[in-house]
Amino acid sequence: MQIIIFAALALVSAQPPSAAPAPASPTSIAGFDEDARCIIEATSAPDRSEIATIAVRPELRESSTAYPRLIQRGAECGRRNGWSPSRSSQVGTYAVATILRDEYRVQLRAAGIDVAIVDAWFESLSDELRLNVFEESNAAAIGEQVRALEARNVIPTARLAAAGHMIGGYIAALSMVERARRGVPLVN
Repeated sequence: MQIIIFAALALVSAQPPSAAPAPASPTSIAGFDEDARCIIEATSAPDRSEIATIAVRPELRESSTAYPRLIQRGAECGRRNGWSPSRSSQVGTYAVATILRDEYRVQLRAAGIDVAIVDAWFESLSDELRLNVFEESNAAAIGEQVRALEARNVIPTARLAAAGHMIGGYIAALSMVERARRGVPLVN
């Protein structure tokens, strides 16, 4: 999920210092959906798909044409809307997480994975795990939850193994969106 952090950092570095106040506090969800829409709607379907691929294959980022366009669109939205560097970082991260969530839903369905099962599994996690699925300290607990999902055989093991990288990306994107909804900083 390095692309989320890279995108946020690039959006911040692309923003000139601004005296204009941010429309809401940097950790507030207020306006995130609307602000992120500026970036998401300016991102073509092929670019969104490439961004989802790069998230699970970061070695492709250097040759990506979608990634620089995403950064440019985020910077343009930030300048046009007077976002502070902090707001740009938060909105950019939220936009990327939303793009990833939506792209992985499509890819998982195409791979024969019932996304509703993954969504229900994610919702069954504790608040701590939902907000921090990508934290190394939670790896054992997440692994236990995945094994429980496998044991129930609600997703055939072969499909689960083949789509593991997409499921992992989807779950990380769900976590990032959840963090924004709760006002937890997306980028520390």
